Amino acid sequence: MLERNAGLMPIKFRELGDQEGIARATAELGSVAIAELDLGRAAALYEEAVPLFRSQGKTSRVAVSLGNLGTIAHMRGEYETAVGYYEDAIEASRESGDEDVSAVNLHNLSRSELALGRAEQGLEGLRESLAIARRLGYREVIAYCLSGVAELAMIEQDAARAAEMLGASEQLFSEIGSTLSPDEAQTRERVAAYVVAELGPERTEELRVEGAASPLDDLLEDIASRA
Repeated sequence: MLERNAGLMPIKFRELGDQEGIARATAELGSVAIAELDLGRAAALYEEAVPLFRSQGKTSRVAVSLGNLGTIAHMRGEYETAVGYYEDAIEASRESGDEDVSAVNLHNLSRSELALGRAEQGLEGLRESLAIARRLGYREVIAYCLSGVAELAMIEQDAARAAEMLGASEQLFSEIGSTLSPDEAQTRERVAAYVVAELGPERTEELRVEGAASPLDDLLEDIASRA
């Protein structure tokens, strides 16, 4: 789940000596590079942006940039590196008091932990992200976390639960008019293929429909309480 640094990209910040503008523009160029899948350039831009934001005391933007470095590492399959960036991003977001950024990075951290096969750590991150997202009403993060729980269920070889969580996630994304990022959409396709292989297409569809129809608060309470 990619985060964006707020603000438009003005022109000729360097000529104007606008240090904050330089940092913001650099981070925005990093976002563009990620969208173009130019991950090497994106990483270089965010690595440049982090010390610029630090020097200005913009801790929340430091957290966003570190988190996006984590996302780049995750997209490259460098999951341990991603975990390190996400942990640093979470620390910075807590320092700044930016709970939105904390929720996003806790979710992202959990997905890298799951990619490493660390189910317990993945669940811990998902629960913490969901707790913040529920309090803030951040429905997009909740939708991403439901998709993460589906991935966790696949790791735990619980195909029925994976199917239900896929349905719940898809329903919430539909309600808010959003979609998964491309890399996480690939993970969802992998989970869906696993479920169909285990349960068959008809049973899979039944469970996805059940998940989509389940009250969201009930699903979230179950995730929070399940051992």
